[in-house]
Amino acid sequence: MQKIQADYEIVTPMFIGGGDKQEEPEIRPPSIKGALRFWWRALQWGECLKNAGNNAEQALHELHKQEAVLFGAAFKDNKYGQGKVLLKVKKFPSKTANILNLSSGQQYLLGQGLYHFRDGLLQQALASQQHFSVILKLDNNIDAQPIIDALMLFGLLGGLGSRARKGWGSVAIQSLTLTDKENNSQKIAIPDNKDSYKKTINTILTSLPSSLPPFTAFSGHTRIDLSATTSKLPESLLTEMGEQMQMYRSYGRNGGSGHKVNGKDAEQNFKEDHDLILSFAQGQRVSEPPRRAVFGLPHNYFYSNGTKVDVDAEAEQGKTSRRASPLMIHIHQFPSGESIAVQSLLKADFLPEGRRIQLKDIKGKKTQMLKCDVDWTVITDYLERFQQGERII
Repeated sequence: MQKIQADYEIVTPMFIGGGDKQEEPEIRPPSIKGALRFWWRALQWGECLKNAGNNAEQALHELHKQEAVLFGAAFKDNKYGQGKVLLKVKKFPSKTANILNLSSGQQYLLGQGLYHFRDGLLQQALASQQHFSVILKLDNNIDAQPIIDALMLFGLLGGLGSRARKGWGSVAIQSLTLTDKENNSQKIAIPDNKDSYKKTINTILTSLPSSLPPFTAFSGHTRIDLSATTSKLPESLLTEMGEQMQMYRSYGRNGGSGHKVNGKDAEQNFKEDHDLILSFAQGQRVSEPPRRAVFGLPHNYFYSNGTKVDVDAEAEQGKTSRRASPLMIHIHQFPSGESIAVQSLLKADFLPEGRRIQLKDIKGKKTQMLKCDVDWTVITDYLERFQQGERII
């Protein structure tokens, strides 16, 4: 069999564990496998689409088939079951983070589920600067390169746990070794500075499809930015990312001297969203969803008069569902101690065909369904705020 070992370091505190938030945080093999499958799918979409002659439906079928063969799926009709890639995790991190004095930017990135202004943190996290290893065993007839690329991108752009797309739980790859069926070992080069980091990503993400993917995957519409750099603690980049996003997106609170965000005058870039949702809550019908919905759903509104409106993705049978943010923040640290904040925008069909965006006034129990029409410039304009940033792809 072939064997791949990938070693990772936790860069920012990781909120990971079971469904009970009071449990001790821990990395479990299913979490790693889920992340690996995500990055593998995102990478393989282009190849499957090419082989299917740009037939998206056929490409999706082939992608799901390949994924089931490699990583396993429910056993049905004498198909699939256990996959041909066996995964094991070594060196489980166990030290919990002692997180004190969270900055406003960090609080913003944690969101309501993990942080409360009165109660503080609602869940424990694994501390940064801990390591874990992932060992994969593959059948000899499997092409190891796509899996190697997925492991690499997981450690260059990804993370684990709650709010991983907001930069918490970021992981940085430290080493990657392939042992072939003849037991020959090959160490794969790992980026150790900004230049080699950018080069590695561009090398992996070549020949991307030009069409918008039907799910979160790499394409010619993908944008990856190196937004900020610091020689301080990596968590300081979470502060910068959070404060920038909060200032860009927030309407602000009126404390008597105008609307403020963290003590600064609010920019109110999306005043029309504020007014649109308030009009809906007051009984008027609206014609379009709020522009900020493109950052992900649910997207909720709270007004000083007690009005609350939820903006959700429509699911089957009239229920609502989530739509994860297409923008992912990753904090990466190099051996020199330098850290970078990388933001990846993976554009894709925002919702499945025919699904709508739902507005629901919780107090008045009014609902309205709207056509899913999102404006990607809302996110690209946000990325342009980082004046010292540079685009990788």
